[in-house]
Amino acid sequence: MKIFNPGGAKEPVVVPVTIHVPADVGAAKQWLASRRPRPWAGEKEPEETDMSRRWLAAFMRLEEERPQREAKEAARFAECVEKRVAEELTRRGLQE
Repeated sequence: MKIFNPGGAKEPVVVPVTIHVPADVGAAKQWLASRRPRPWAGEKEPEETDMSRRWLAAFMRLEEERPQREAKEAARFAECVEKRVAEELTRRGLQE
């Protein structure tokens, strides 16, 4: 708000004013760097180590074996369902 007192006016004039404050790029970079250092503080990504290669290889093996694991789990589930249905039918006297 700005208050003006023009000549000849009986009372002051109050005018709402919007002031633009430009962003401080340095402050923004510092704020980002303190919260996510890798992309903003200029830190380099860690180099690939032998351990990271081993983890990646193990992960890839797990992904390759996923279809077999899922097939085994589906077969086990179907077997359990068939067994449970047979037990329930026997309990109700609908199957010998």
